[in-house]
Amino acid sequence: MSKDDYRLSAEQVHEFENQGYVYLNGYVPATTLTEVRGTISRWASNYAAEFNHDKFVVSSGPDLFDAGLVALRNENNEGAGRLYDAIKKMPPFMQWAIAQRHVETARTLLRSSDIGVASRGWGMRIDYPDNKHATQLHQDFVSQLCGPRAIVIWAPLRDVTAEMGPVVLFPGSHLEGVFPIQAMGVQSEDLIIRDESLLRNRFSHFAPEVKAGDAVVMDLMLLHESGNNLSHLPRWSMLTRLFDAGDSRSVRIGWRGGIQEGNVYSDSLLTEMG
Repeated sequence: MSKDDYRLSAEQVHEFENQGYVYLNGYVPATTLTEVRGTISRWASNYAAEFNHDKFVVSSGPDLFDAGLVALRNENNEGAGRLYDAIKKMPPFMQWAIAQRHVETARTLLRSSDIGVASRGWGMRIDYPDNKHATQLHQDFVSQLCGPRAIVIWAPLRDVTAEMGPVVLFPGSHLEGVFPIQAMGVQSEDLIIRDESLLRNRFSHFAPEVKAGDAVVMDLMLLHESGNNLSHLPRWSMLTRLFDAGDSRSVRIGWRGGIQEGNVYSDSLLTEMG
């Protein structure tokens, strides 16, 4: 078995297809966690020192790896934002984002041999306890496009407890396709779902606690939103998205991506997909 092998059971595939998500234990290699955390810590320490802030001890542990970034944000929010954008470019994360393990997981869950990686559909999120940039109820498809059969892999860098605000999932909502959007714009936060309160009452919700090293894989059509971080620590997560490139609807729209490629979702897209 190669280092990228991760076998899903028939029960896990069934759960994904019916619930719209599946929890994968031990999905992220320990070496990846160490490398990503260590690089974040090193870049944050160097950046803080360059701008006459304290130099922090470099750590790949779950408690201290982001200490430099948090301290920098308290003094220089703009600088912390620049560092946050730069962190997404580091090789250990990029190698994880396009790992063969994800391709094989997508092939299994989407039952397709032709898998594409959503262009710039990978990223890293940090949700501070102030919850200023929490995402609203949404479906990733309307911002990512590429195709209606797709997955997003969500993996935290530290344990996400109930207090830290795990992602809130609405099981089964993926089975109903795209929900109408009442407002559109060039940013993901502009894509507001119509009748949000009705959907909240219609579907039950679930917020799984997720251990660092584990992952939650969601259907791109699944309704979900950020949980409220009530802890004193930032909530970190790595994300990557893959789609069924062989699906005829994906082919009809030329596999084009969403906002990250300059394409804004519109109702006519559904007609184009057929």
